[in-house]
Amino acid sequence: MNSKYFLISTSVMLLAILIFGITKANSGVLATFNYTAPRTELAGFRLYADGELICSVADPTITAISCETYKIPFGFSKFTMTAYNVEGIESTHSLPFTYEYHALIPLAPGITGVRGN
Repeated sequence: MNSKYFLISTSVMLLAILIFGITKANSGVLATFNYTAPRTELAGFRLYADGELICSVADPTITAISCETYKIPFGFSKFTMTAYNVEGIESTHSLPFTYEYHALIPLAPGITGVRGN
């Protein structure tokens, strides 16, 4: 497979991340995705958060990446993915997937009455 074809096909075929699973304790991120280009000569996938590489998996057969050590910061984060081939050539980034993380805020107690002593 020639490198030019790889870059064009992966940039078109690597679809935006579809589902994000974030645990309540913010103990990682799970990104699931679709990849419809031929997987011959494909070596794996990389996941980025706000432009920084957070995970790389050298398995061309996967459709999900789990980054258990990544802590998502509060607020909005943009995630993208790339595919890379056996020569180490990386595709362009997928369309961004924006995720908003906020801490779970406990409910305020309800006061049922107040009286003097």
